[in-house]
Amino acid sequence: MEQYRYAELVDVVISSKMGLNPNRPVHLFGAGHPMILAFATLMGCDLFDSASYAKFAKDDRMMFIDGSFRLAEMQSLDCNCPACRGLTLEALKKTEKNARVRILAMHNLYAIRNELLLVKRYLREGRLWELAEMRCRAHPAMLDGLRRLREYQDYLERFDPISREGAIFYTGIETRGRPVFKRYADRIMSRYIPPTRKAAIFYGESQKPYSRAFPAEFANARRQGYTPVVISPFGPVPAELDEMYPLAQSLFPEIEDNDTTAESEELTLRFLEEKFDETVSGSELPETEPAPEETKVIEPPTGVVARKGEIFTDDPLDIQRALAVARYQFGLEAAEALFRGKIELRKSKKTGKIRNVISDGEHVLSMRAGDGLYTLRIEGAQRILAAVPAPHMRMAVTDDSVPFVSQGRNAMCQFTTACDPDLVPMDEVIVVDKDDRAVATGRMLLVADEIFSMKKGIAVKIRTGSEED
Repeated sequence: MEQYRYAELVDVVISSKMGLNPNRPVHLFGAGHPMILAFATLMGCDLFDSASYAKFAKDDRMMFIDGSFRLAEMQSLDCNCPACRGLTLEALKKTEKNARVRILAMHNLYAIRNELLLVKRYLREGRLWELAEMRCRAHPAMLDGLRRLREYQDYLERFDPISREGAIFYTGIETRGRPVFKRYADRIMSRYIPPTRKAAIFYGESQKPYSRAFPAEFANARRQGYTPVVISPFGPVPAELDEMYPLAQSLFPEIEDNDTTAESEELTLRFLEEKFDETVSGSELPETEPAPEETKVIEPPTGVVARKGEIFTDDPLDIQRALAVARYQFGLEAAEALFRGKIELRKSKKTGKIRNVISDGEHVLSMRAGDGLYTLRIEGAQRILAAVPAPHMRMAVTDDSVPFVSQGRNAMCQFTTACDPDLVPMDEVIVVDKDDRAVATGRMLLVADEIFSMKKGIAVKIRTGSEED
């Protein structure tokens, strides 16, 4: 760190994390500058220590978030911390040596403390990547470190939540190094099945979801047998997935940089070549006579109560959207099990968004309005267990834990016996007993390696137990 070899620091920290027991806190010795704290936390470091605040003070250097500066070379004192408040630069320079060192040391400590508080806030808000990307622009060597971190996307993706609150803010080409981009690219290539083998290409607009930006154009393309696909900074976005995290929950500048354009086009070309036999520009399709615009409404399924402000539909386009999201989130086999037989959807009458999926009269899925992804019902979990072999989407618990979890209590690490290694934080998970019977459904808080290394703590936040009233 003293030699600004931040790219090598990434290799050291990530290699160490890969070999360490996940239940051990990681202490990064010598990390005492505020500009490194967000980046070190992003790599998985938990504790820091350094005497740099005092050493820098003795050398008449002040720490700021954008670097360290010698007092003799500074042109102004733009700081309102308790140590500097009321002082001018000239007065500070004239202060007696020992008193000046004490003031500078206090200033440096305040700078470190304030940055740590900010890191904690961004961490709680799920925005640490954003803060680290901004901080790494304080020095070219820090930017080297951030770019080296992209080489470890496979490792980082295992711990990256399937969804977060709030939007993804693009801060530069380095944003594409986040695991969420790799996950989307992998799943769009392996889990998406287009409804037709012909694609109509559109170019992304600032308005999201894209179906609101191109309502007439998408409808015209579908009438002619084409699947609408939007070219975005994430790459190709099929129209069925445009309300899903992270696609609808991201903000990019309207003026794209060349690197983002190149990476997006590369993924799009692979996607179109593999998924479609014919590709045309959506703007070049001839206009066709639009069908009357009306929402297909049906009677509520037997045994399902209709609530105020909701409608039921079995419109094929809505079912295509619902199925595409399920494939992306749960995998192909699980989605097929959930969408067998007669499919009916409960939708919001006001927004038109899908709320519930009802398959053969069973309520199997509910769609979250915030991220466009599903929560899994017990009925849906039982279908997945019957159709897809273990360990897919499963976490098994001990016999002693089953009665408590089945009543809606959280599943704890120390009572876990097996877990799907592919599950990531915030994934939907089926808690099962030793005989692979559904005990509950909920959301992962930890990954498998972390669960088995912990002696206590919550592994899965239970939403519905199999024996709850």
